[in-house]
Amino acid sequence: MTFHAHINVECCGSNTLIKYLFKYISKGTHCVASRISKPIGSGSQKSTGTSQPVDEIQNFIDALFICPHEVCWRIFKFPIHHREPAVQILTVHLENMQLIKFHEQQQLTSVIANNPTKKTTLTEWLRYNASSSLGKKLTYLEFPSEFVWYDANKCWQQRTNFKKPSIGRIYYIHPSYEEAFFLRMLLCHQTGC
Repeated sequence: MTFHAHINVECCGSNTLIKYLFKYISKGTHCVASRISKPIGSGSQKSTGTSQPVDEIQNFIDALFICPHEVCWRIFKFPIHHREPAVQILTVHLENMQLIKFHEQQQLTSVIANNPTKKTTLTEWLRYNASSSLGKKLTYLEFPSEFVWYDANKCWQQRTNFKKPSIGRIYYIHPSYEEAFFLRMLLCHQTGC
């Protein structure tokens, strides 16, 4: 409706889209870095068996090639890489089944007792809705549009800057994981859980 046109959009749920976009769509002309040089000690001097160290960074800079469409993109000052709106990844898990990351040296009892590692976007969303009525009109997916997730504190706070919107995306769950799959479906539609 905004563009007065029929636009097909495909939602891609994997990281291979980035590889596809940058490798195949804007790959440009092929370029090979090559150099013809004389080894140290060749010619009139006898070889001593020493070799010159390779400067890989300088080799890359010397072989840097920008194809015509990249030049135009840079001349017109179009953004090279941009993501808007910001995307907040939302976790989905059954009760006490959240993913907990820990270091190999940590004691398992301290990891289990550590409360902040158990906090996820889902558990804190449920806790926030239990204690406040501000976000009860929003679904789990809509919550990042009015609230911000602070990973350091593991908490949701009400958004103060609405100029930079954010959207929520829930991890994909295969239908064979029935209970988690149905929970994900409910979280997409049910408000104020």
